[in-house]
Amino acid sequence: MLFFVGSLILSTFLDTYSIKLIPILATLFVFGRIAFWIGYLKEPIERAFGLGVTLYPTIAVLIYDAYRVLFVNS
Repeated sequence: MLFFVGSLILSTFLDTYSIKLIPILATLFVFGRIAFWIGYLKEPIERAFGLGVTLYPTIAVLIYDAYRVLFVNS
């Protein structure tokens, strides 16, 4: 849910040249979820890689969105 909301907000700030970041982030998210699932099936502790691949870009997008909303567009 956070990734979806963050991507929607991010898409309103990007220009036509950098909008290609959205499919890259979506692919990274899907790859991370698959890695999380595979790691969880093998050993629950091995899901950390998939969690990191999913979590860190999502947090970065949300921080950038908050920065743009709070400081740039005010």
